[in-house]
Amino acid sequence: MDPFTRCKETLSDKIPPNTNPHNRLSEAKLRPLIEIQKQVDLHYRLHWTARQTDDKTINYNVIVERRRALDWAYGVADNWDEVSLDT
Repeated sequence: MDPFTRCKETLSDKIPPNTNPHNRLSEAKLRPLIEIQKQVDLHYRLHWTARQTDDKTINYNVIVERRRALDWAYGVADNWDEVSLDT
């Protein structure tokens, strides 16, 4: 996902309500670890840049939430609420 754009409002339409997501989940594939590491690093740097500058091309809220998700998935913290977002 492009870190400079928000998700489309229609993203939730990809999983219709009242459906069993099992079939879609069984088709999912893990991304290579190096790809995840690159995104974790990129979002850390974007978060730092957003905090240190007035760069209006960076949507701070989008970057923070994506960073939290990436760090949690990568294993920085076991608990979603305990993901440290220091820079």
